[in-house]
Amino acid sequence: MALSVMAGSVKNKETTTVTFPSQVLSATAVMTGFDVGYSGTDHHIQEMEVEVNTTNVSGNSVTVSCTCAVHDHSNNWAYGTVYFAVIANLS
Repeated sequence: MALSVMAGSVKNKETTTVTFPSQVLSATAVMTGFDVGYSGTDHHIQEMEVEVNTTNVSGNSVTVSCTCAVHDHSNNWAYGTVYFAVIANLS
């Protein structure tokens, strides 16, 4: 068994697949950063939701999804990108 780490990014409500050099026994995605914001006029953030999830582990691939969104009191929404690292236990 060996641990391996690979980094990537994924946009709001999308998925991406990270491929490791050998079979993945288990994996966890951790957030390393995010980028989200409004353009134009001043907005006061009412709520922000940012998360990253490991949604599937199959063979040597790990699928990652995220939520990255903010909205203000006027219900204006902005969507962003989450940066992550997948820590995998390889066979």
